[in-house]
Amino acid sequence: MREDAMQTRLLWIAISLLAAWQLADWLGAPPPSPADAGRSTQDWRDLEERVDALERAARAEAVDTVERVPADLVARIDRLESRADSPGRPPHSETPRMRDPKLVRKLNAAIARDDITAMQAIIAEGLDVDTRDDDRQTPLISAAIAGHIDLIDALRKHGADLERKGARGMTPLLAALDADQDEAALALIERGADMHAVDKNGEGALFWSARNDCRRVVAHLLAAGYPVDFRNHRGTTPLMAAAGKGRIENATKLLDAGADVNAKDKRGGTALSRALERGHDAVVELLRARGAH
Repeated sequence: MREDAMQTRLLWIAISLLAAWQLADWLGAPPPSPADAGRSTQDWRDLEERVDALERAARAEAVDTVERVPADLVARIDRLESRADSPGRPPHSETPRMRDPKLVRKLNAAIARDDITAMQAIIAEGLDVDTRDDDRQTPLISAAIAGHIDLIDALRKHGADLERKGARGMTPLLAALDADQDEAALALIERGADMHAVDKNGEGALFWSARNDCRRVVAHLLAAGYPVDFRNHRGTTPLMAAAGKGRIENATKLLDAGADVNAKDKRGGTALSRALERGHDAVVELLRARGAH
């Protein structure tokens, strides 16, 4: 009952926020000024997180109240989302764009096979390139996962948002790192992607690059001053992530940059304990040589 009540409250918060945005629309309010852009973006992203929570509840059938949402709510969300400005998106456009998940699936399939001609043709039909498919992936995230830098650039020319999150709260940069796409991740950083963005677990670019085989990104982030011991919500550091996957080169870079070799997560785990549990003997030897105990 407590969970149902909380989800119901979230639903009413979302609807109230939507109503406020809709009232502004009815009154003819202009798009946010540059001075208000950051605030407007944060307001929208707060709303988006609440809607995400409701969607998860609906999938889990945790609350039947979700089924009583007015049928036009999704369309209203889409209209509001198309009006929202963000730092990674070009200025507000008066031209409405389609937000069709089925069309996005076709677009993502074209991206997966590196078919820029088909991609351009689908976008020309009027698709909003920041629309997410049924798996909550945007076209830019799909291009990042596939490592297609030419398609990343093409999507950016059509206004794709560098910070638009998909499944698990992953930005295109984080999704590229999760997919071991070192070059695509560096390309996104060069094009202005936020290096300090985190996913829903509080895991950022250094965590994902250290965990995977993205050595050049690890070096780039450390050279740029990224916090070497930045922790996720469970207290895991990038060194722990690298040690748990046996990434000795990444672990070495992190230690050379001053990573705490004996840092503990919220359960008391360390980089050494992770390496021992997973049988990464070379990493164990490295950590002990650097003072792990």
